[in-house]
Amino acid sequence: MPSDAETVGTVEVSVVPEGATNPVIVTLTKNTDGSWTSNNEAVVPSTTAGANADSTTIPESAVQDGSTISATAKDPSGNASTPVEVVAKATSELTITTPIAGDGVVDADEAAEGFVITGTGMAGENVTLTNEQGAVIGTVVIGDDNRWSIPVGQPDVKAMGEGAESLSVTTQSNASGVTMDILIDSVANGPLVTSYTVEKDVDGEIVGGTISGTSSEEGQVFIDLNEDGVLDSDENSAVVDADGNWTLTLTAEQAQMAVDVDNYSGNGVTPLAPKMVIYRSDL
Repeated sequence: MPSDAETVGTVEVSVVPEGATNPVIVTLTKNTDGSWTSNNEAVVPSTTAGANADSTTIPESAVQDGSTISATAKDPSGNASTPVEVVAKATSELTITTPIAGDGVVDADEAAEGFVITGTGMAGENVTLTNEQGAVIGTVVIGDDNRWSIPVGQPDVKAMGEGAESLSVTTQSNASGVTMDILIDSVANGPLVTSYTVEKDVDGEIVGGTISGTSSEEGQVFIDLNEDGVLDSDENSAVVDADGNWTLTLTAEQAQMAVDVDNYSGNGVTPLAPKMVIYRSDL
């Protein structure tokens, strides 16, 4: 409580709840026995009469890490004291701040400009961020405030490829780490894969296949074998029809590549893996 709380009737506490961005105001009202009653026990608990009547502890789970907590005392006439402010220290538990990239989806701008992944952990330990394939994106020392941040650049996004991806962080004391899922959707208006089939001969050898999907705009889709974003003469393409559907015919090599990289998860929204990125090209 503020130092002059004993002479006032209420204390207003501004707290940013866990997972929120805007603060809520919790009012504590002083009782005749010296205790204080909160109008929001889940965020700021009431106190009981006795030596610690003017002290309350906000649960770690009720306040956003790193946010500012402000308390202002008011007398019965409404005159307010100077606010007392403290910063909620981040937990030492290993965490990743979610949603990653603001909404859990890495769009074209974020892929090009990069973004930062943050979290918490034990101060002084090294935290390492890796992608789903185990490639290291970055390693930093967790700060004295139990917080860490690691930038993710364009090369890191390209290495992950389009579609669903998992990012993990580990430390010396937590080798199993924490994992969060994100979606890489960096091809503006890019096509989405809905199904693919692989054709085999009588000996079980892959001889070809097809990939089908949808696109939000008219144009062409193609398999960009050299990843230059340009439709070359040796790259097969298909036209998006009036209903937004398209189907690409695969060569035996391309069909084998699709199997090798396991690039389709069956959820209807997973673009192709990096070596077979499908780009849209306006007609």
